[in-house]
Amino acid sequence: MTILDDVLDELHQRHAYLADVFAPFYMSSVACHLFNLHNQRKHIYFEGRNLPSLRLHLLFIAPPGWSKTYFLETMIRGPYCILGNTVRKTFEATLTEAGLIGTIGTVNGVVCVEEGAAKEYADGIIGVDEFSAITRMMNTQHSGLLDTQLLSLLDSGYAYKRLAHGKIEYNSQFTLWGGVQPARYDLTSGMGRRFCFLLFLPSRQDAENLLTAWHQSKGIAPDKGQLEKLWRKLRRWKAEIKEIEKLEFDEGLLEEYKALGIYPFEGTLFDRLLLGWTLLKGVEKRVYVSMDDEGARTLVNREIAWRRQISIGGEFRQVIKLIEDAGGEVTRSKLMQDAFMLGWDLQQLVETLRLMERMRLVRMTKEKVVLVGGDR
Repeated sequence: MTILDDVLDELHQRHAYLADVFAPFYMSSVACHLFNLHNQRKHIYFEGRNLPSLRLHLLFIAPPGWSKTYFLETMIRGPYCILGNTVRKTFEATLTEAGLIGTIGTVNGVVCVEEGAAKEYADGIIGVDEFSAITRMMNTQHSGLLDTQLLSLLDSGYAYKRLAHGKIEYNSQFTLWGGVQPARYDLTSGMGRRFCFLLFLPSRQDAENLLTAWHQSKGIAPDKGQLEKLWRKLRRWKAEIKEIEKLEFDEGLLEEYKALGIYPFEGTLFDRLLLGWTLLKGVEKRVYVSMDDEGARTLVNREIAWRRQISIGGEFRQVIKLIEDAGGEVTRSKLMQDAFMLGWDLQQLVETLRLMERMRLVRMTKEKVVLVGGDR
């Protein structure tokens, strides 16, 4: 069994819904995080004569109450989380840009430096349940507000911020896991290029399945013996990653990326995703990254599909999915009911439908909303 198999086995026993879909991304991110820390110390792998930061940041996009918080907490929060004490980590319900990077202020005339989470957990994983700064910066309506300090921190790990009372300067190799709600995001922006996206636009069937999973999980206590066994395996895996001496990427990946329609600014992301997947399968001193197995292709194709849906507009895809579940047309009252279940308010639904109607994605009558065209 691989380390991913062990993690999935634990998640299945917890009745974690869609664990097979999302857990490989979280664990690939952990693998990249561990190798990046090793590479920063040993200088094994370079790109263009520069030492790259090989982190794989994750951003989970889903409506409120649909697994974002669950997966973050299950992976890194509390005494029974999947990662245990095998990596440094923190869970933050909310986090501002200042809370991440840090700031300098004064108290009774005395200059005080407030250390940010990025410095405190410079070698750890930071999980943020709702990161409003990312939502603001990636929204297509506000993409001009990109903050270069935050972009630099997520890219190279270099933090530099000059303030009225001094400057903040340090290097941090933390990995960020965040969650935001569906909207239309600009993936060509600096933020969009720095994240691997997880997307969950639930259907009515998902609602029933998730309710069933929750019901089945009631009364299941942690198996401390099994968790200790998992953590020992994670520590051994971590130690093996520290012994890696060489990293190579298959030359054929370039043609694979071209055939899949991957954009130039996405190449780095998919390299890291495949690196993480390769390390999950097993660790050798010489690591060779390719896309030759079914699991790797599934991961890559899933990420491509999610990114394309997000760029179109996650809220559009959610409405389309709800109408498709109803057979291609739905009464306004039923659509409102389903949208409210996903945390939408009436104004958000009305504005989205009006925009979709102008774009000829839907046609609205007095009583119904109908999809325009065929399969989407």
